[in-house]
Amino acid sequence: MLAHRAKADAFFAKIMPAFNMNKETTVEDWDCYRFLINSYESICEPFSFYSAKYAKVLAHACNTYSEFEVSQLVSTMMATC
Repeated sequence: MLAHRAKADAFFAKIMPAFNMNKETTVEDWDCYRFLINSYESICEPFSFYSAKYAKVLAHACNTYSEFEVSQLVSTMMATC
C-alpha cells in the first residue's frame, strides 16, 4: 500500500513538479483527459482511491499542453513507469 502511494507521488511530482494540488481544476478537453487516464492506467497502474487525486494533474495537462506535449507526457509515462 505504501509502495503504491510512493510510486504515484514520485511519478506525478516528476511530470508536473510545480502543480498546485490545492488548485481547482475542471476538465475542458474530455477526449484528451480520457486518453491520458487510459494511458496512465495501461502503462503505469490503475488509479486507486489514493492516486485518483492526481487525475487533476492530467486534466491540467489537457487544458494547457499542446498535442505534442501531451504525446511527450505519454512517452514520459512509458519511460518512468
